[in-house]
Formats: sequence, C-alpha cells, structure tokens
Amino acid sequence: MTIENNTESNILFTLGGASKGQLYADSNGISIRSESSVPLLFKTNGNTTALTLGTDQSATFAGTISSTITGGHVQIDNGVGITVSETMAG
Repeated sequence: MTIENNTESNILFTLGGASKGQLYADSNGISIRSESSVPLLFKTNGNTTALTLGTDQSATFAGTISSTITGGHVQIDNGVGITVSETMAG
C-alpha cells in the first residue's frame, strides 16, 4: 500500500468512530501516534506487552533494559537529580 501526498501522508485508525492512532509522515520525519488518551503499546510474541508509552509520556518496560555490547551504557534519570548509570565491563 502506498499513500502519497505532496506534503504529508497518514494512515488513521478509528474504533467506533473515534480516532485511536495513526502513522504519519511529513518532511520532519515519521511518527507513530496514539490518540484519544490511549497509551501506545508495543507487543511481542502474539499479545504480550513489552513496552507501554503512557499518555503522560511515561515508559513502562515489561522486561530487562540492558546493553550486551562491551562498553554499552544504560542511563536512567528520574528527573529530580537522581541518575542511575551502568557501563558494561569489557
């Protein structure tokens, strides 16, 4: 399927007449959007939620966040000055 327009293209998903999400592309990039105050879910292995992006921009991971590359770096900042940082040993 190709959806093309000179300035933007999108695929809108509705349920019961209400917009729930869309795939959107313009000159600034490509967006995956949830709408109508619903979270964006990433699922694997059928219907298992791996990541939820909430309407408040929170991110909830169902599994482990890790880096397997030598020298890989994972950093979490809670927004109030506490940072947890881990660098994988080489």
